[in-house]
Amino acid sequence: MVMKPLFWLIAFILFAPASAWSAAQPQPLALQIHPFLPSLEIHRRFHPLSNFLSQTLNRPVRIRIATNYAEHIQSFGEGSAQLAYMGPAPYVKLTEQFGAFPILGQILVNDSPTFTGVIAVRANSALGALRDLRGARVAFGDVNSTMSHWLPRYLMTQEGLKRSDLADLAHVGNHMNVAFGLLAGEFDAGALKQSIFKQFQSRGLRALATTPAIPNHVFVAAQNLPEEDVSAIRAALQALDAPDKRFILQALKPSISGTHPAVDADFDELRHVLRTTAAAPW
Repeated sequence: MVMKPLFWLIAFILFAPASAWSAAQPQPLALQIHPFLPSLEIHRRFHPLSNFLSQTLNRPVRIRIATNYAEHIQSFGEGSAQLAYMGPAPYVKLTEQFGAFPILGQILVNDSPTFTGVIAVRANSALGALRDLRGARVAFGDVNSTMSHWLPRYLMTQEGLKRSDLADLAHVGNHMNVAFGLLAGEFDAGALKQSIFKQFQSRGLRALATTPAIPNHVFVAAQNLPEEDVSAIRAALQALDAPDKRFILQALKPSISGTHPAVDADFDELRHVLRTTAAAPW
């Protein structure tokens, strides 16, 4: 008689359907990130954040890196992940294609909710202004990148430049590839965000032009994520503003100083820039 409870417990463990166990286990969350850097570097930078969220939410948070910016937008809109880290232009395109998404928080860089990019040249380049890019070889990053495609293209179209005015325009995938291509002499000018430019400036780069300031990157929740999960993740991201936890966000970029509440209307000016750029002759 004493052994019966133990017998039934062992029987349950051995023969209970997997669904009975999976229902008791918290389901993992996927944090999807666009490939703005090489994959290994993205994993290294986001690992402290995924660990922190896993511990705080009491469920695994796994990193998923999209194959390119377009896949990042499309797959997240279709439900490939529960969370996403998105640049401003991809966020705008996401909402245009799929509707509204809950914004979980926006990063602050040096206490600012906005950032800029540059069109850079080598320090010894004879190019002195955007108009000098006629006949030049130019490198952009991904075709959906904010600072490595849309904003520099906006600057160039405002100067009356078209793609046909250039000797070559190549999309090389990410910001670091732009810097490497410039330094290697493969291109005469290239577009990249300010933080990557500063990283390589001392190696021989110079800013030719600076983009307008636009909203920083945001963390976004899937449309079908339950409200209690959205609230819990928002609270977890806000907790990273504490001095003893700020290193987690600074692993993404040392100049990140915290997070900031953001709303969709913050991106309206960028929407205007993107529409203007898309409509301009190119």
